Amino acid sequence: MAGGGDKTTTTTIPPEFMPYLQKQIGKLEALGDAGGVGNIADMDPAMKEALKLKEDAAAKATDLTGKAEDAMSVYNDQKNQTGIFGADQYGIVQEQIKDQIAREQQGAMGGLRGEMSAAGGLTSARGEMMREGAMGNIAYDKTAGELARQRTDALGGAGSIISSTPGIASGYANAADTLADVGSYNMDYNQKVLDKDYDAIQKMFNIYGQTGKESKTTGGGK
Repeated sequence: MAGGGDKTTTTTIPPEFMPYLQKQIGKLEALGDAGGVGNIADMDPAMKEALKLKEDAAAKATDLTGKAEDAMSVYNDQKNQTGIFGADQYGIVQEQIKDQIAREQQGAMGGLRGEMSAAGGLTSARGEMMREGAMGNIAYDKTAGELARQRTDALGGAGSIISSTPGIASGYANAADTLADVGSYNMDYNQKVLDKDYDAIQKMFNIYGQTGKESKTTGGGK
């Protein structure tokens, strides 16, 4: 009659390997007593600097984003005819450059005197109309030109800020990340140096343990 029962596999380490394993265990205990187990490498100076750079990069990116949002208001002003694109800006700009207008008007008077004299003199109604027309044209042209320049500059400046913000912010972040990579590499290396004795013991323990293993199966007969 055939035997029965469940099969049982037992894995053991032969006695001749135990002294080697015990030796490694003794080394591990001695290493632990000496404070050589569980140590963590100090934060690398490059990592500390990288964290500071990341903080600065975040602050700068926030500032740039705020400026970009402010710059968007220029386009809103253009759309809504407000701010620098408002109807009141003509008078504001004319006040800003009134001295320039006056100098240009004064310079133009010399050429007008002959025309005004031919028209009946400086005091004639026709001469006065010519003077007022010429001075008005100078004021308008000067003001309109300056206003157009300011509006163009406002749009150009806003566009430049908005388009450059992502790249600048990314540049700040990339610089911090690169330095952080250096710090991380240094810390990994320093950690390996700290763990070298422990790792060596562990490797030897595994070698003896794996090499000397024996497996024996019992039970489960036919």
